[in-house]
Amino acid sequence: RRSSGTPARMGPWRWLAALSSLGAGEPLLEHLYLKFDSQPVDLQPKFSPTIAKYQAMLDWKMSRFAVRAGAKGDAVINNIFLCPKEGNCLKEQQQVALLAFTEAVPVEEGQIVLFAFDVMEAGVAKTYTLEVRRQRGSETALRHLTVMGGKLDPHWDAKIRKYDVTLPRSLDTASVTAELGDGGQNMFATLSDRSGRRLQEEAEGELVPRGRRLVESGEFQYPTKDYVFPIPLDTTRAVDIRVTSADGSHKGYYALIITREGCPQERNIFDPLSKECVRFCATGFFANDMVGRCERCKIGCVNCVGYRQCVQCPPDNRQYRFALPDYNNGTCVRTPRPFWEQHPEQTAAACVSAFCILVFFAGLVGFACSSAQARPGVKLMMLRPGTNGAGGTSSDESDSSEEDPRWGGANRFAY
Repeated sequence: RRSSGTPARMGPWRWLAALSSLGAGEPLLEHLYLKFDSQPVDLQPKFSPTIAKYQAMLDWKMSRFAVRAGAKGDAVINNIFLCPKEGNCLKEQQQVALLAFTEAVPVEEGQIVLFAFDVMEAGVAKTYTLEVRRQRGSETALRHLTVMGGKLDPHWDAKIRKYDVTLPRSLDTASVTAELGDGGQNMFATLSDRSGRRLQEEAEGELVPRGRRLVESGEFQYPTKDYVFPIPLDTTRAVDIRVTSADGSHKGYYALIITREGCPQERNIFDPLSKECVRFCATGFFANDMVGRCERCKIGCVNCVGYRQCVQCPPDNRQYRFALPDYNNGTCVRTPRPFWEQHPEQTAAACVSAFCILVFFAGLVGFACSSAQARPGVKLMMLRPGTNGAGGTSSDESDSSEEDPRWGGANRFAY
């Protein structure tokens, strides 16, 4: 039977080997982590080869655990044993079990076991111990609770259930992050004012798994849940958090009384852009005296004295003209520009194309006329009814000068 943290018992031959290896340094682990099936189990403190004692907490649903470790260099792992009674190998009436390193170790609800092994090299041994405890399932305590930018008073202690929090005026919201004490716990959070009237509820919060890391320092076991609540200037809000145990049989409560600072009298308006108290709001914002902060003007307004009281419209652009008519109750009116103003390049290109087409067809007409005038042997003659093109009289027509009514009494020209 051996106690935790004591070196392995060595015979005379091992003492001789130890003396011969003086100055070689102690054997160390290269990595160490715990697993429940594929789920991680955190080590406290974080793994370091020179730290020999660790503690771990199993969730209620984790009925067993397995150790994964590797030694540095030529060192080997040996003398693996387990003390199942309250994590103390000196307790009477218990059997110290020797086991293989790859075996899973069962743990009952609320039980504490001590898992230990030696890392040996050249006759020198270093003992590593892990005190592992399994939760009972009825726990309602959180591991940690923070408010971003705020300070908890008193300092965080899982046994203390009520805290006062002062939030700086630069933060519009209270971001509450809770780290569960058991991965099977559930949370319900509400926001209320001083009178107790509920303003916002978050049924389960946003579950944010913590980043996973492997081999060198184990993995993160416990998830966090984030809540975001709006807190107006110079007001106090209460955030009530209900924690349901992993087995569902118990409920615990935490209360955060959050107070946000207000602006001083000489600068009584809060600017959300600069996160500071100011006397006047920036362009594009107006002072809302009801809430004591600058708020953005209505879309399409450059400057205003109220949400529906615009005093300056945006400058005209290629697509629209902006105006502030008296009949529209301080709202800018947007009027589309004509097509040729919106698209001057396309309009100019279309006009040039039309002019070129007109010149082209005018050239064709002029070319046809000039070709007809320049054709040789063509002259203009007066044709009369009953004559042929050579100036003679047709054989079947009379030589009378009487005009043929089919021709309408008009002379005809021919080339």
